[in-house]
Amino acid sequence: MHVLGLDISTSIVGVCIVDDSTGVLVPTLLDHIDLGKCNGFWEKVDTVTAYIDNLKSRQDFSNISNIAVEEALIGFTKGMSSAQTITTLIAFNAVIRHVLRLAYQIEPQCIPAATARKKAGVAVISKAKCGISVKDQVFAHMCKNDLSYKVWPLKKATKKNPNPSVKDFAKDITDAYVIAKASYLLNK
Repeated sequence: MHVLGLDISTSIVGVCIVDDSTGVLVPTLLDHIDLGKCNGFWEKVDTVTAYIDNLKSRQDFSNISNIAVEEALIGFTKGMSSAQTITTLIAFNAVIRHVLRLAYQIEPQCIPAATARKKAGVAVISKAKCGISVKDQVFAHMCKNDLSYKVWPLKKATKKNPNPSVKDFAKDITDAYVIAKASYLLNK
C-alpha cells in the first residue's frame, strides 16, 4: 500500500508518502510545499496543484492507493485563530482535497489530528501542562522513533542564536508523516 499524507496549511503543506511493499512501513517521500511567496489564495492553490501534478507524473510515486489529509481546524484556540483564518483554512483544505481527488481518482480521507497522533502512537500533553507545543512534542517523538534517521535542515546560525533549531517546515513534514502512517494503520 502506498499512502500519500498531507498536512495542509496556507503557509506550508507537509507531504509524505509511505510504502509497505518491503513488509515494513517506510516513508519514501518527506517533502513540503512552501507557499510563503504566493500572492493570494488561488496562487497557493495553483502552486499545490502543480506540485501534485508533478508528483503524479513521477513513476516512483504514481501508484498511490490511499490519500489522507489532516482534517481542517474547525474550532477556535484562545489567542490563536480568527474566524477569517479558520474559514480560509477550511476552504483551502477542501479545494486541495478536490485537486487530489481529480489527480488520483481517490477520495481523500480526512483524519483529525488527535486521531492521527493516537493511531501513530504519539502521546501528547497539553501545552498548558508541559510548556511545549503539541507540534513540537510530535516532532520530538518522531525524531526519537520513526524518523530517527532523518537529518533535518537547520535555520541559519546567528550571533544571537548560535545553536539554531530545525527549519519550521520539518514539523509540517513530520505531521504529514503522522497522517500517512495513521491512514495506513486505519486502512490495512
